[in-house]
Amino acid sequence: LVQDSVAKQSEDAYCELGVRSMTGIQEGEDTVLPVDCGEAVKCFKVCLEKSPDHPRALGCHGYCFETGRGETRDVEEAVQMYKRAVAITEDPHLSQFACYRLGVCYETGAGVSKDLPEALSYYYRSLEYVDKDPSEGWPGLRDSVRDALRRVVLSALD
Repeated sequence: LVQDSVAKQSEDAYCELGVRSMTGIQEGEDTVLPVDCGEAVKCFKVCLEKSPDHPRALGCHGYCFETGRGETRDVEEAVQMYKRAVAITEDPHLSQFACYRLGVCYETGAGVSKDLPEALSYYYRSLEYVDKDPSEGWPGLRDSVRDALRRVVLSALD
């Protein structure tokens, strides 16, 4: 299905193929595929060439920069991509992964000043979007966001 859509040059299909290449997982399937971060980056770039403000692709490509998977590690570039993604108001649920990763950056101080209230706001926003449409994020995103919320709230109690 994804490959058929790619043939039609849909930016959403390129983004989905990128997520699948990055994680080895396709939402709704039990089969695990080989991970190919280089292929994932190519897919995210094609998606962003077609739609420069595609929030999901911005978040996923930003993750490549944040982690150095398929791109040279550049946390500041990742943060800028996440911020671009979360600023997009059309179909904001597509920015759920970027909201989560930006929360991680604020929680840990990666590329930004550490700010736990800001981290919480992005985690809550991500969870709101995941609950609205869980298919538009990243495999396991809901659990990751909930774990992050628990972690930050518990750290505030210490």
